[in-house]
Amino acid sequence: MKHEPALELLLETWEEVVDVEDLGLVCQALERAGGRLYDCPTEIALEELSEATPVYDAGGHDVVAYVRFGSEGCCSERPLDKLFLRLVSWSIVHNRLRQASQQRQQLVESLRVARRILEESLPKSKLSYNGWEISGCLRPALHLGGDLYSYTAGERNIRFLLADAVGHGLDSTLLVTECRTLWRASARYDQDFCEEISRLSSLLYENTGAERYVAATFGRCHSDGSVELILCGQSPQFVLLGEEMKMLEQPDLPLGLFPEQEFHSHRIPLKPGQALLITSDGVLDARNRSGESFGEEGVRAAVAPPYPCSHRIIRDLLAALDAFDEVETPHDDICALAVVRNHD
Repeated sequence: MKHEPALELLLETWEEVVDVEDLGLVCQALERAGGRLYDCPTEIALEELSEATPVYDAGGHDVVAYVRFGSEGCCSERPLDKLFLRLVSWSIVHNRLRQASQQRQQLVESLRVARRILEESLPKSKLSYNGWEISGCLRPALHLGGDLYSYTAGERNIRFLLADAVGHGLDSTLLVTECRTLWRASARYDQDFCEEISRLSSLLYENTGAERYVAATFGRCHSDGSVELILCGQSPQFVLLGEEMKMLEQPDLPLGLFPEQEFHSHRIPLKPGQALLITSDGVLDARNRSGESFGEEGVRAAVAPPYPCSHRIIRDLLAALDAFDEVETPHDDICALAVVRNHD
């Protein structure tokens, strides 16, 4: 059986037609055949054409292109016409799927790179300074999360931060990273702690607006053995006093909700061997397969005394979460920070 010239070219280049971009090869084949099928002009377009036959996807639901046969003697009911329309539909849908797959792979790779950059920006090891020791951990639920922690030592004390931006993914990562950048830039050990955080919150509001906010806990470790904390939308946090564990609750509002906000600090004296455990909500809200929450009782069971080092507190907490959750990927970002007062 002899096919019309344009259709003959399409059938000969079937493998190429499957991979066309925006009907490029289809149109080229028609041009080489003089733009004619059944000896009549034939047009293909992605936009709607007058008096054109719509080309549907394989499911018959969505129109993917339009074909117009330029003669009344040509129609879309003949077998070769139907085959031609199927070729057009297949090439377009396949190309869209291929492009979507490529874009998805590029996005995944970009997220992996961004996650690596985020992880490399976290403290590389525990910090021991002036009678204090701090360690932290971060487990993003996705390729990128909205949690992070940071700590640094100055001339007088240690400063630390655990922050959790609203949402998940790249937007949240950028927001929480900006919060950390503002915190680092505002570091002045001689200024009032609450005023420092108020200024940080105002800057965050100016840059992002009220729809994007950050829950965070800020801390300063002093040489007299006390820790000063400001809770911004994060609670409870845990004071580990040996056999007793106290919880700090009633936080201030998260950062960046209003142009001007006031914050209040908590001063907590710690004896050698006592500690603080700061966590994001992903720790308490972690759920097992039965739907039970890890909660405060899970924390109590995980971080039993003694507390010889901050790394042990973090290690024990993660081990308890792994045993409780039994799920490879957490439902929410898990971030924690342990602060230990060393023995003199």
